[in-house]
Amino acid sequence: MNMSIMREIRILFVLDHKLMAYRLPFFEQLAKKGYNVSVYHPGPALENISYITQKISHSRNIFPGLIYRANSIAKNTDIVVYMQNIRIINLWFTTLNPFKGYKLIHWGIGTSSAKGLILKPTIISRIRSFLSGFSSAQILYSDYPLPLFSKSIQKKTFIANNTVYNPKMENLSSEIKNSFLFIGTLNKRKGLDDLIFSFSNIIFFYPDANLQLNIIGDGPEKKNLIKLVDKLKIKNYVTFTGKISSSNEKYIYFKRAIACVSPRQAGLSVLESFSYGVPFIAYRNAISGGEHLNIENGFNGYLLNSNKELTESLIKLFESPKLAKKLGSNAFEYYKSKRQMKHMVDVFDSAFKYVINS
Repeated sequence: MNMSIMREIRILFVLDHKLMAYRLPFFEQLAKKGYNVSVYHPGPALENISYITQKISHSRNIFPGLIYRANSIAKNTDIVVYMQNIRIINLWFTTLNPFKGYKLIHWGIGTSSAKGLILKPTIISRIRSFLSGFSSAQILYSDYPLPLFSKSIQKKTFIANNTVYNPKMENLSSEIKNSFLFIGTLNKRKGLDDLIFSFSNIIFFYPDANLQLNIIGDGPEKKNLIKLVDKLKIKNYVTFTGKISSSNEKYIYFKRAIACVSPRQAGLSVLESFSYGVPFIAYRNAISGGEHLNIENGFNGYLLNSNKELTESLIKLFESPKLAKKLGSNAFEYYKSKRQMKHMVDVFDSAFKYVINS
């Protein structure tokens, strides 16, 4: 089949997680390129979405660590994009099926990310590489894991850097700043206690500072974090806003943010911050799908090794608005030139053309 033939190419995405709202602009832009997009996910289905077809796949555990999903791939499907989660046994069946009548693309991080990105061969990485060998192509979040794959697999690998779409993308680095920002789920692995301790050190040195720490999100650690804030006597300087989804509301907080900080986990909030011209701060070994690799230390944010360095970086940016502005402007230009949603979509478009014409 050649892409020049005037027929809709039918693409089926099989997700290993429920369909999140932040993914919708990605699928919408693919649909605008003329692809017929369906999405399998565990549910619940998102309402009022007309540009994709949603299919709910129920799952059950069959062995410790292995999941079976009830997926049924239609015969007229041209390309299946399967998230590269080897815990889902259907990925094995689909990949090793010699009679599949469609092209198969593996999509994922390309390595383990539970404790920071791992770049050494393991049994799991060898299995992942083995399965990738039977795919038509592979799409990775970043080029970091490429050394874990053979040269033949690397030749059919595309790098679609994970990102988010921001309808209010704007360089806010020149605005008046008076806060630090966290955005995300409030759980223990994010290292929010480190952030609060470091912020309290600034308040200790600058008790009269017009400075806030805004924490956007909800989660199981919220009560513990509120207790910590009370214990450190910085209640007047810290605001827990709860979850905010509205772009208009988030815009207000990013506009005032010196930097966005998530010490121990750095995901798509890195790209969202950059899209507003706000630098990002995280630890070098932060849990990440590769998004923290967008942070260039001292250029568009900071990658740190300790809580001491975190405190020093926050103080440095607070004391030097010019430095914060420079890092923020760099962050925005980086996002604008390399990490807009259209860049991710264009790579998928290239991968689809590659597998259809190969």
